Amino acid sequence: MRAARVNREGPSLQGIAGVHPSKQPRSLAKRNALIAAGLRLLRTKSFDEMTIGHIAEEAGCSVGTFYARFEDKEAFLILLQEYLFSAQVEDARQKFMPEAWHKIEAEDAIEAVVRFVIETFRGDAEGVLRAALVHSAAKPEIWEPARRTGRELVDIIVSLLSPKLGGGADEQIRLSLQMLYGALINMILHEPGPLKLNDPASHSSLVGVVKAILLYRHPA
Repeated sequence: MRAARVNREGPSLQGIAGVHPSKQPRSLAKRNALIAAGLRLLRTKSFDEMTIGHIAEEAGCSVGTFYARFEDKEAFLILLQEYLFSAQVEDARQKFMPEAWHKIEAEDAIEAVVRFVIETFRGDAEGVLRAALVHSAAKPEIWEPARRTGRELVDIIVSLLSPKLGGGADEQIRLSLQMLYGALINMILHEPGPLKLNDPASHSSLVGVVKAILLYRHPA
């Protein structure tokens, strides 16, 4: 997955505790450079290893520039999540509009949504999610953007799949997605095997598990 292009502005990036407003074009440009720097660094460093000095240097600005826009690293991490996850929800809404999928078979739709969810954990999101998971143990509010995004994505997916799978499918869809999210979170934190986050064979295995749950949920 390619690195995110940081050039968006929207409601999700406003009013975040610990994030100082950036309204002027120059200020927005500096903030976006810091976001892009944080995303790059979290691909190779843990959140604890990534210092504010590293972020500022990677962005080509001063530590003072960072503190002019963020109260601390935790506020910065929350903004990184809001930036990435608001785009994921927007993408899902556009991609999975039910009217565009009404002729698509349930099996193909299930595969599409599972692969979409897997991609929301990869690339720039992998390091950000790992940082949020680790630090939410001490500060639960850090995980809130990811939790909210997960709920929104599940609602979008249920709206797509439920009509294809018939009555009573909603609970099974939500259960299968909870299992999928649990497996992906475990890979982010531990990579225990045999499933690996960036292994295409693992992706196919996850698709197969979700299909098995949803397509054969009424055994004879």
